[in-house]
Amino acid sequence: MQPLLEKDVALEWGTIRVLLLNSNDFLNSSARISHYLENPVFAGRVFTVPLVQYYWKRKRQLRFEELFYGCNFSQEDLSQFSREYGEQLSVEERWLLESSGNLSSPAYFAILRAPDLVSDQNLFQCELTLKHELSHGLFYLNPNYREFVGRLWLGLSGEKRLDLTRKYRYFYIDERIADEWSTHIVASFELDQILDISESDYLALKNLYWNSLGREQFLELKDELYAVLGSKP
Repeated sequence: MQPLLEKDVALEWGTIRVLLLNSNDFLNSSARISHYLENPVFAGRVFTVPLVQYYWKRKRQLRFEELFYGCNFSQEDLSQFSREYGEQLSVEERWLLESSGNLSSPAYFAILRAPDLVSDQNLFQCELTLKHELSHGLFYLNPNYREFVGRLWLGLSGEKRLDLTRKYRYFYIDERIADEWSTHIVASFELDQILDISESDYLALKNLYWNSLGREQFLELKDELYAVLGSKP
């Protein structure tokens, strides 16, 4: 497997490895591990990529690589997945495992699917997905970021948390929901989650995001992403 872009983002608490993959490599490297870790139907099970495709064709009339723009997992998650699947790992999954050997622990993977068609909308979606997946990395690596998100989540009413849990359970196990909810506040086309918190909390979360990541580091990464995709920001 040859990523279109491979970039390590060095942070105080660890490293986020950003990978930009074509649709086929994205499918074969990421579909099973992402569902093994966080999908309520597949979590903790051994299954095939065709089964994932069948599931989403039935549910949403879309293939995995049409429905998902990115995925994320830790180096520890990848090791757990590889122990479970052993000799059943695909070439692309094995590449991820072997490439993780040169990462210092703790480390996180933020994987993006390259759009098949380059357009302004698709480029913007890819940039937004980058912000989204990096937020997951910060949640995992930065204890202050994770604690702040936890306070925001617990600050919601019990009824609101229950409503959000019911909504996100379509895609995620309960343990992943607060993290996923916060990434949709940081980076999403949707406004619903932004309106879940106060303006001051929203600004505080965004400020913590940029202070943790480094705006200049993100802009450099974004420029590289756009250059690979054949356009400039």
